[in-house]
Amino acid sequence: MPTPSPHPALLAGVITLLSAPAVSLAQSSSESSTVEPAPMTLPAISVSATGLPAYMADKPTSVATKTELPPRQTPFSVDQATEELMQDRGDQDVFDTLEGFAGLTTSSTGWDDGASHIRNIQVRGVTSHQTLVNGIRMYNTTFSGSTVRGVDNLESVELLRGPAGLYYGSAEPGGVISYNYKRPEDKAAYVIGGNVDSEKSYGGMIDATGPLNEDATLMYRLVGSLKHHENDQDEYFSEPKSGMVALTFKPDHRFESTLTYERIDKESIPEVENNFLIEEGPLAGDYYPVPKDFFWGSLNDRVKRKSDTVMWDGTWSETEALKVRGGWFTTITNSPG
Repeated sequence: MPTPSPHPALLAGVITLLSAPAVSLAQSSSESSTVEPAPMTLPAISVSATGLPAYMADKPTSVATKTELPPRQTPFSVDQATEELMQDRGDQDVFDTLEGFAGLTTSSTGWDDGASHIRNIQVRGVTSHQTLVNGIRMYNTTFSGSTVRGVDNLESVELLRGPAGLYYGSAEPGGVISYNYKRPEDKAAYVIGGNVDSEKSYGGMIDATGPLNEDATLMYRLVGSLKHHENDQDEYFSEPKSGMVALTFKPDHRFESTLTYERIDKESIPEVENNFLIEEGPLAGDYYPVPKDFFWGSLNDRVKRKSDTVMWDGTWSETEALKVRGGWFTTITNSPG
């Protein structure tokens, strides 16, 4: 029996239905692959910044590793107060600078006649018995009067904090203080500064440096300072005067020798110099209300202290790996009345 063949029209319809989706999908895929987003132009972005204050810069220090490294690259905790920071804060003496370091406190001793030149320095509660002055190690600083320093004569004050102080001997578990005096430079520079406030305080400073000969093998540094501070509380008075002269001989890049002389002349009132700032409570930031006659002295009975310091340091280096350094330091203090 013959097999019936499909109707030609029905067969054509089936073929059309089966082939239509494929054609449609092919067309959609082709169209999606050829559509590209229009290019976009983003607005320009301007980035600007102001320079950090000079005292925020990472000035190299050798107090922690005996090699010149910025504090951020030093594997120990080092606090640094530069001359710019001390000037901006208006530090009257070196104790204002030291007490700005966290964990460091000062207190008057039985040897202090009120001029506040001989004071105990505690780092993390441990009394400091030695310091570094231009890299020279100095001992028994509390009773030698060696804490007498002119703030305007210093380039920086550094504190090597914590157990790293053992780097300089077992006597310094709390930390080591380093004073770095301003040094002569081979380019001439002159700075004059002054300040005044509404409480009758004022001050001025002059700083000059430069070469003394054409080839700059002999250089000088001259600093003079006068500060007059009063009336932050009743009967407050302090007037430190200081001067510094330094000469550097540098015949070549291998050898450098510097001789420095500093003179301090300070007049002050003992009862205020021996006072302390209140750190907590409603009176925070003020001095304790100590009566004028609680300590010896008054506005008409001031303590005067003079100090003369001479120091020498020299460095010879053939290479970075071979360096020899030496120095000598002495301070003489007196209280004429």
